[in-house]
Amino acid sequence: MGADRGARYRVLDVIQILARSRAWAEAEQLAAAAAAAIPDTVREASQRLMFELAHAATAFEHALAKGEHGRAVTIASRWREVNAAKEVNDREKAQRPDPLQHLRGAARGV
Repeated sequence: MGADRGARYRVLDVIQILARSRAWAEAEQLAAAAAAAIPDTVREASQRLMFELAHAATAFEHALAKGEHGRAVTIASRWREVNAAKEVNDREKAQRPDPLQHLRGAARGV
């Protein structure tokens, strides 16, 4: 998937289509592969966490569909951990200065 964020959003669309079709195993596998393909860097943290949430959500639904309630409880806990990490990342990201702010201002004629 590389750094092409457009491609990543298309992958999210496919995950959603699979989930709506109740193809939980396929949705879970695709979400896991997508999350693993995103580098563990500050720049990519938001994207990686978004896919980790998608993976947890599809894994949770897959576990419920298979009647694996113990696994579902474990996955729900993981989802909460990832969601908390995403909230922290979002707050930290909002605090970081934008290194391209001067370029964005120039593009708007500021």
